[in-house]
Amino acid sequence: MNDNVSIELLKCSICKEQKKAEEFGYDPSRVNRGGRSYKCILCGKIKSKEYCKRSREKNKDKNKEKRIANRDQHKAQWAKYYSKNREKVIAKTRAYQEYNSDKIKARTQAYYLANKERINKYNAKWRAKERITNLKQARARSRVIAATYRSRKSSASGKHTIEDIKRFYLLQKGKCVVCQNSIEQGYHVDHIIPLLKGGSNGNENIQLLCPSCNCSKHTKDMTQFMREQGFLL
Repeated sequence: MNDNVSIELLKCSICKEQKKAEEFGYDPSRVNRGGRSYKCILCGKIKSKEYCKRSREKNKDKNKEKRIANRDQHKAQWAKYYSKNREKVIAKTRAYQEYNSDKIKARTQAYYLANKERINKYNAKWRAKERITNLKQARARSRVIAATYRSRKSSASGKHTIEDIKRFYLLQKGKCVVCQNSIEQGYHVDHIIPLLKGGSNGNENIQLLCPSCNCSKHTKDMTQFMREQGFLL
């Protein structure tokens, strides 16, 4: 046999198919095959993936223990790398997600089906908490808008924001100024000096009252109202 003759077709020892020589990797020791490997490139990749998978499964517990033992070190190294290569990491992550969108979708769906009950419980708890938070913020926003509207109607000066309301809530420790009852379930933004009597809409003239106290006070002066409640002589 003449070794200088090029071999056009070769048989893969794994899939047993006849393929072109270009579909086989280089292996100088295989002189009888024109310096080509005994397995095709495609089968070589499959075998390599299978080996990596077996190796991962074999060393799974060992690697997990190693990661846990060096968690802080790995975290610090990743944070350092990310700070220096932020744009590169983001671009690489986006490219991977776009290229493997179907694979990621299938993996996410499989994870959800395997942990459906736990995920649903967590989501329900989160939604309930988020709903309460959003409701409180929406109510606070509507109160600020209503107070601003009334101040413009009565030509009052000054204004306050949602941040001011939150600050007053903390300063009052979540309690009504008058009766000292909790206002966690709801409160009204009250003008200490009523707008109709020349009071400002600024935060210096704002306090939080429970709905009952605010409705009783209405447009009364704060000193007069407190006397009627028996707090002042």
